Amino acid sequence: MSGLAAQWRRHDAPLAGAGPVFARVTAALAHRAIDGSGQWLSEDGSIALWHGQFWTTPEDEGELQPLAFGDVTLVFDGRIDNRRELCEAFGHTQAEAAAFSDAALALQAFRRWDEAFVTHLEGPFAVVVWDASNRRLLGARDTFGRRTLFYRTDGDLVTIASEPGALLGGDVAGADLDEVFLAHFFALRAAPQGRTMFASVHELPAGHGLCITDGALRLDCHGPQDLAPIRYRNIEDYGERFAELLERAVLRRMRALGPPAVMMSGGLDSTSVAALAATALARATPSRRLSVVSYVFDELSEIDERQWMAPMVARYDLDQTLVVADDAWPLSDFASWRWQASGPDTGPFRPLNERLYAAARAKGHRVLLTGAASDILFVSGSASWLVDLVADGRWTEAVVEMLRHVRRLGPQRCSGANRCGGWRRG
Repeated sequence: MSGLAAQWRRHDAPLAGAGPVFARVTAALAHRAIDGSGQWLSEDGSIALWHGQFWTTPEDEGELQPLAFGDVTLVFDGRIDNRRELCEAFGHTQAEAAAFSDAALALQAFRRWDEAFVTHLEGPFAVVVWDASNRRLLGARDTFGRRTLFYRTDGDLVTIASEPGALLGGDVAGADLDEVFLAHFFALRAAPQGRTMFASVHELPAGHGLCITDGALRLDCHGPQDLAPIRYRNIEDYGERFAELLERAVLRRMRALGPPAVMMSGGLDSTSVAALAATALARATPSRRLSVVSYVFDELSEIDERQWMAPMVARYDLDQTLVVADDAWPLSDFASWRWQASGPDTGPFRPLNERLYAAARAKGHRVLLTGAASDILFVSGSASWLVDLVADGRWTEAVVEMLRHVRRLGPQRCSGANRCGGWRRG
C-alpha cells in the first residue's frame, strides 16, 4: 500500500520550524515508497503533502503524486472499483478512461462533488485533499476501512499520516500511552473508535471524513448508518448471492499491475479464491497459469495441507510455490522481529506470512489475494451465525449447530473468553 502524509500550520504560518518534523514523518513511511516518493509544498509554505508510491494497478504505473489541478492538491492510496461509472459521469470515452489513474478520478470526483465525493467512490481507499480556495484540509477512508489514516494536532500544527507511529516521527519512546486503548488491547477487545496506543494520535474511523479549517476540526460519517439484514427465501438463494459477490470481489482484485498471486492453503476460503482467480485469468490470458504461494510442513506433518492442495493444483494447473515453514511457528524467534513503531504487534504468524510475501514478491507479484479468516465467523466469538438462526425462528437448527460446534472444538476452545459462538454464558 502507498503511504500518505500531510502537515499544515494553520493561520498562514510557514512550516519552516516544523520542516524537520515532517521530514521525520515521511521517513517513517519510507518502507511504503516502493516506487519512489513525491512531495508538494504550498506557495506560502504553510502546508505540505507527501506520497510514497506503490503502483498496484495498470493505471497507476508511472504516476507521480501528489496530484494538483487548480486550487486542489491530492494524495491517494487505494483502488477504485467503480471506474466505469465515474468515467461515464465525467463524460470520458473508453480510450480516455484508460489514461486516468484512480487518484486522478478521485481528484475529478472532488472537483465535481466537493466533500461528498467519497460517497461516489467504491473500493478500498484513503485520501487527503488540500482545497486552497476554501483553506480546507480533508481526509477520508472507505466504508470498510481497508486503508488507514491517522491524525494529530499540536496547537495550530496538524499532521496526517498512514500510520500512527509516523505521526511521532518514528520516535515513540517518549510518547504518552493511551491507557484506555491498552486496557482494551490486553482484554482482547476492540478499542473505542478513533483511539490508538498513543494519547496524542487519533485514527480516522472507517467510513468517515475529516475536515480541518483555520479554526475547527470536524468528523463526518459517510458510510452506511444502519446495514439491514439481507433475507432470501431459502439457503440456495443465499449461496447463489454469496458466490456472485465473491466472484465480483476476486475480479476487482485481479485488476493488478502484472498478474496477481494467491496465498493458498488447503482450506475452503483460499482455495475458493484461487479457483475463481484461475478461471478469470484463463479467460483473459489462456497461456498464463495462476501463481499461488503455500506454506507446507515437512516435520510437522500432522498440520501439513498438501493433500488438500494437490487436487486444486491439478484441477486448475496452478503454478505453486511451496514455502517450508516448520520453524515459523507462532512467535518464533521473536527477538529478531523488526520493531513496529505503530503499536503492539498482534500477528503470531508474522514470520510465516512474511515468507509467503517474500516468495510472491520474488516472482514479481505486486498483488497477493488471500482468503484468510472466513472461519472467524464461527470461532472468534461472532454471534452473527447463531443470532441469524434464532431471528429466523430456527431454534432447533441453532441448538443443533451450537452443540455440533461444541463437540467439534471442545467446550474450552468454543467458549473462549466465556463465549460460545458469541453468546455469553450467564
